[in-house]
Parts: sequence; C-alpha cells; structure tokens
Amino acid sequence: MLIVGIALFAGVAVSAIRSTSHSGPDDQTANSAAREELLRSGVDPSSELPYTHYLYFSNKSDSDAVAATLTAEFTVDVRPPGGGIDDWAVVARQTIALDAPALDRLTAQFTDVAERSNGTYDGWEVELKP
Repeated sequence: MLIVGIALFAGVAVSAIRSTSHSGPDDQTANSAAREELLRSGVDPSSELPYTHYLYFSNKSDSDAVAATLTAEFTVDVRPPGGGIDDWAVVARQTIALDAPALDRLTAQFTDVAERSNGTYDGWEVELKP
C-alpha cells in the first residue's frame, strides 16, 4: 500500500511518501509504487534520501533486542504503545541512496528481522521537504 501525505512541521509543509509492507512480492509492488510517486514529486528515488522504517512488537524485550541489532547502521528509537498503537515500535532512520533492488533487499531484511523476533515490519517512509 502506498500512502502520500502532507503535514505541517514547524510551519513548513512536508510531504511524505510511505510504502506499507505486507511481506513478499507485495513489498516489491509497494516499493515500485512509492518510487514512482517519488519520481512524480520530482525526486530521484535513487538519490540520497531520509528513509524511516517501522517495526512493531508486542513486548519491550523483543523491540529492544531488534533495536540493538540496528544501531550500527541506523538511528533507532524504541517507542512504547500509545496514540492508538498497541505495540512497541522500533523506528529506524537512515539517509542513504538506494536503487530499486537495494530497497527491495532492505525491505525483505526488515521483514525477516521482524518476523524472527515475533514482530511485523510495517514499511518505510521518506519525508520530502519543499
């Protein structure tokens, strides 16, 4: 699923392209749709972009364990349940240039890490500032 949104952040309009994950071939389809939306927004999807990935876990110990494995390559936050979300969230951020195959591989890796730790990978997002 592809979500495109615009929000105000510190008085500046910020749009976001989000690809939600459901594992498997659908990930590649969602990634392709999101990359096409980036192109339509005038952004080269293979340029260096600020990616944010979302993983969810039912308990703190699983979320902390996964977060610890990601800190070498990503800026990671662990968020407790709240705001309508029942699970612990691991939010991993990295500014990087990813071509389509690399993004598909990264999505598959996040899906695998989440599933091996009793969690789910909910996809990625790129914020686009004007």
